[in-house]
Amino acid sequence: YGLDLVASIFAFDLDDYMQIIVGVLSLFNVVMACVGCYGTFAFSRFIAETDKKKKKAMNEYGKLVDSFKDNNDLFRSVLRRLEVEITHIEGENEELQVSLDRIGQHEKRIESVFKQNTGTYVSMVTLWNLFQIQQHYETAYQVIRLLAEYYNKAYQDDDRRHGLSQDQYEF
Repeated sequence: YGLDLVASIFAFDLDDYMQIIVGVLSLFNVVMACVGCYGTFAFSRFIAETDKKKKKAMNEYGKLVDSFKDNNDLFRSVLRRLEVEITHIEGENEELQVSLDRIGQHEKRIESVFKQNTGTYVSMVTLWNLFQIQQHYETAYQVIRLLAEYYNKAYQDDDRRHGLSQDQYEF
């Protein structure tokens, strides 16, 4: 009895207009199914191309990541060497500071000795200057002595001509 009641719901007569509407709707349904199938096909091709592009991009990104890793390793090794150099320079800086402290101590000692012996220093400078002056005088004396000898020999001839004679030149 219940199934007859349910079947009576679908029991109706279709008139001509209704048949046309149902036919058009069925045709529209078939056309839309074909469009849907074509859309699925087209989108599957689009998805395949997108997947190819995605794989290519992922490969490029993978290469970049590998390059970054290599550069990172290189950078890490350079930083390690730099740290070693900085540590070495810090050690040398400490040695230099110790040397500068020693030089400062020696400078203070020399300054105290200089203050004590200022008179000696002035005397040594004066003596050096006098020695230089004496050297200049000796050089001038040598020049004058040579000129005197030249003029004595230059005018020994009776003709009183300037210059050496042939005998003097050969001598």
